[in-house]
Amino acid sequence: MFLGSIFLLSLTTSVISDSIVTADWNTDVFLFGTDWNKTMDGPCGVPDYSTTTVGSSAFVSFIGNQVAVAGMQNSANVSILVSIDSLVPFTLDLVSANDQCGTFFTYDLVNGTHLMILTLANVSTSVAQGGLHMSNITFNLPDAGDGGVGQSVGLVPTSSPAQPRRVDVAAIISGVVVGCVMAVLLAGIVFFLLLRRAKRSRHAFDPRVNNTIYVTELSPPDIDAKLQPYLAMKDIDEKVGHLDSPPQAYHPSDRKIMS
Repeated sequence: MFLGSIFLLSLTTSVISDSIVTADWNTDVFLFGTDWNKTMDGPCGVPDYSTTTVGSSAFVSFIGNQVAVAGMQNSANVSILVSIDSLVPFTLDLVSANDQCGTFFTYDLVNGTHLMILTLANVSTSVAQGGLHMSNITFNLPDAGDGGVGQSVGLVPTSSPAQPRRVDVAAIISGVVVGCVMAVLLAGIVFFLLLRRAKRSRHAFDPRVNNTIYVTELSPPDIDAKLQPYLAMKDIDEKVGHLDSPPQAYHPSDRKIMS
């Protein structure tokens, strides 16, 4: 709901001077979070929007080819995460030995409609007035005939002590790759265990299965036709072999029987 409201913000402006447009905090900026405070006479002598809650964000919708954010810095060791459109986000450390007001950063863009998100990433509230203090957001609106302006994209070096710190994209990609590899290995192990379990259950004895084997089921379907010539033979047990033994000759004994 909040994100939907961001894109519906009006792009009307409050001050226009030499194509430098100052964002209207009521229409061009959407503050996300419950700990945003508005002070009409801030540390920099202008209205100040501040927060000490990590995760609080400011959504800025604008048209132009350059954007700049200004405010107050001190020794509170404030860090903000800057995200513009689909570009790689970067972290900006806003720290100064003394309280000072100035530009946090200036960023060149291709001329067009953009969405910038500023998120408080770190803060030390032990310092007086510690927190993120923003006083002004401006963007450059080039003239219609100035087609060569705004063709580069990147952070513009300023005299501000704020030092940009890029997000380690390589580390993020490495983490994603390692996570994908681990997921594939885990899926392979689970598949192997399931396959092994299925093989074991296939050869296991199951009392619910009828294991009765009928002999008739083992006979080929045309066994009767093949046995007919053998069944037609009669008196197979009385057949005499071809080799007959010669009759034995009887020779009476010369001995007389003693009576």
